[in-house]
Amino acid sequence: MPSEVSQHATRGRIRTPGHRSKPVREYPDFPRSGLSMFRNQKPRMALDKIRENPPRVTSVTLNWQGRDVLLRCVESLKAQTLPLFEIIVVDNRSTDGSVQQVREKHPDVVILENPANFGAPKGRNVGLTRALEKEPDYIFTIDNDLYADPGCVENLVRAAGSDSTIAIVGAFIYDDGAPDRLLSAGAIVDFTQNVSRQIQNAEDLDRLYPLSYCGTGHMLTRSSVYRELGLLDEAFIGYGFEDSDFGFRTRGAGYRVVSYGRARVWHTAHAGIGRYSFKKKYLETRNAVLFMKRYGKWHQWMKYLVFVAIGFIAAPLIEIPKGHLHGVAGKFRGFWDGLTGKTELAERLLRS
Repeated sequence: MPSEVSQHATRGRIRTPGHRSKPVREYPDFPRSGLSMFRNQKPRMALDKIRENPPRVTSVTLNWQGRDVLLRCVESLKAQTLPLFEIIVVDNRSTDGSVQQVREKHPDVVILENPANFGAPKGRNVGLTRALEKEPDYIFTIDNDLYADPGCVENLVRAAGSDSTIAIVGAFIYDDGAPDRLLSAGAIVDFTQNVSRQIQNAEDLDRLYPLSYCGTGHMLTRSSVYRELGLLDEAFIGYGFEDSDFGFRTRGAGYRVVSYGRARVWHTAHAGIGRYSFKKKYLETRNAVLFMKRYGKWHQWMKYLVFVAIGFIAAPLIEIPKGHLHGVAGKFRGFWDGLTGKTELAERLLRS
């Protein structure tokens, strides 16, 4: 039975992930060399053109227990050189007063409060559905533990506007504790244990870097793409790999996914669901297997399983002495439930 968000998303021109308006091409593979295949392409859209005829950009921020970080994120959005059409915060039933903090200081921010913790894909879909009702040109999704450079959105729009085939543009992520240290310029799926790897050696800030996908916590997407391909797939319960899936669907439809180094965000350390907790390792492992079942070819499965086997041997030896027994158990259980398609435990963990 589809969720209320999915049902609502099917009305009008928005489609669910399972329905597309045209045949989807097989996604292109990326070579092992990674960055060596990138073309030396640079955005051609001038900033003065954007400022003369600014597009409508709405931001959507998903929040859960973000009292220490949410306000900084929102204020960075309000400081953008390209003013945002709407700023939307979706709250997954926080109990730390983070939403009240924003409501008091910034009453113009649209706040949507979910009745429960919906997790990442379903929670974001609430905000995306609301954003699409006002028909913006682009939607910028940003996590609550990130804050954006004042020119971030303007540079993302500049990159997106340079080529009509570009559907998604991601910002470079830096470390708030070491502001010049690049954490990620995007992701390349390589079908190892973690399925993908983060690009950390992108030095030319003026190039567009082709990606397998962009994390939904720091990306600008054409609104028309959501209407054509659907929202995030809620089968990826909790969090993890809904962004990979959306990137593969987008590229499979013939669009491009890129990142642009002049668009920058910084990541702030934030206590989420635990670095090596049962919940975290279970959900990310389960969703990784679900992603592999959808997109992995037989030789990619073989590669993935080799890395998984190594990980299953190494994890108990390395993590249990650190006190992470439950996290190790979560990896094993998540792998099994992903293979067998079980959802009960994932849904229960999401409610906990």
